[in-house]
Amino acid sequence: MPPHSTENHVARAFRTQVGLVEEVQESDPTCWMKMAEGLREGARPDFILWTRTNWGRDDQVEQMKFLLAAQRANVPVVGYHLDIWWGLQRQYEVYREPFFTVDLLVTADGGHDDLWASNGVNHVWFPPAVSAPEAVTGFPLDHYRSRLAFVGSHDGHYHQEHQHRHELIGWLRTNFRNDCRFFPEPGQPAVRGLDLQDLYASVDVVIGDSCFAGTGLANYWSDRIPETLGRGGFLLHPEVPGLEGHFTNAVHLATWEAGDWDRLGSLIEASLASPEARRVIRGEGRAHVLANHTYEIRMQQLMDLLVERGMIR
Repeated sequence: MPPHSTENHVARAFRTQVGLVEEVQESDPTCWMKMAEGLREGARPDFILWTRTNWGRDDQVEQMKFLLAAQRANVPVVGYHLDIWWGLQRQYEVYREPFFTVDLLVTADGGHDDLWASNGVNHVWFPPAVSAPEAVTGFPLDHYRSRLAFVGSHDGHYHQEHQHRHELIGWLRTNFRNDCRFFPEPGQPAVRGLDLQDLYASVDVVIGDSCFAGTGLANYWSDRIPETLGRGGFLLHPEVPGLEGHFTNAVHLATWEAGDWDRLGSLIEASLASPEARRVIRGEGRAHVLANHTYEIRMQQLMDLLVERGMIR
């Protein structure tokens, strides 16, 4: 839970390929003991995928007992997460959370290979993805209608270490105050699922951002890119080193150099004035995501990697 979470997207993707997936709710305080007992009693899943969601709990000892039981049973444990830690206040979690001692850790942070290695984390980078069943186009609705939209954390509810997000929100409010809406709106929950598909169908241009964009950090971008493009949204996103190897500027989306506000203003004006160009890019972006950036594809890539490394057969 909740239904829009990464763990449900991943479980759904695995079911399309291997069929049997048993889910364990991490927030259940007895889950670690039950899994450890099951492994000691002979349970032999091919592997266990841990999508960490509950941080700061006082169950690290139980987590370590579970990991030890998996090691003794020769069942690999793979961690999977879309966040970034290095350079943020939560970096300390790498040193204290058992999650980072799994047999293989997969994250969307491909810009810190040296730090992962020097801290003994067996890490591999996978770019973020979207769940294929959610990569559909929605219907334009008046209550989402806007020429511009920013979808994501804003108004101080984001990492202070990434000032570009706060500067971007302020710049949009100053220069496009009558054209840009910010979701979630005050007092409203985040827009998810089918509602998010309708939102993107109702907005001409979506402005995106990723943590540490503009700092030179390579190979880390928000899942907002596949999430938006997969739903048929037209996205403007700051340039990130490595992004060009997976998405083509002016074909799948449009990019600008973070901090170049004049360029962003020109890009917004040109995009708003070109509905046909937006339509073509929307179509190309969605087709590209469906072919390359779904969880169904990522989980097959993960299983291929586990076989290649001899972790599963």
